[in-house]
Amino acid sequence: MFLSLLKNAAAVERMDFPDRSAYECFVNHIHVEDYLENGGLPPLELLGCGIALARELVDRLSRLHGTKHFRVIVSSDGPNCAVRFHTVRPDESWVAKSSNGFQEEAVAVLDTRESAL
Repeated sequence: MFLSLLKNAAAVERMDFPDRSAYECFVNHIHVEDYLENGGLPPLELLGCGIALARELVDRLSRLHGTKHFRVIVSSDGPNCAVRFHTVRPDESWVAKSSNGFQEEAVAVLDTRESAL
């Protein structure tokens, strides 16, 4: 229900993005700090809330859509923390790799299939 409300509020279309994963990550994301009382938290506590939300999302997606593979991504720049997700597709990925092989922007990447192990 919550995520469907976010999609209805997004004034974008699939064709505005390079692929389906990018579109889903835009529509299926929240800024954790927007849902906290009294402003924000120190960066590490905010990140902890984002990771806890991501773990819960992985668990719920796994239970609701057991055969479908999702990727949940947590990113943070200190005072801001975003949690987003997309369906895993063999030819697409929202998480970019830098030239040295590390993921850019993402602090944590959780996959629904890995959580079932």
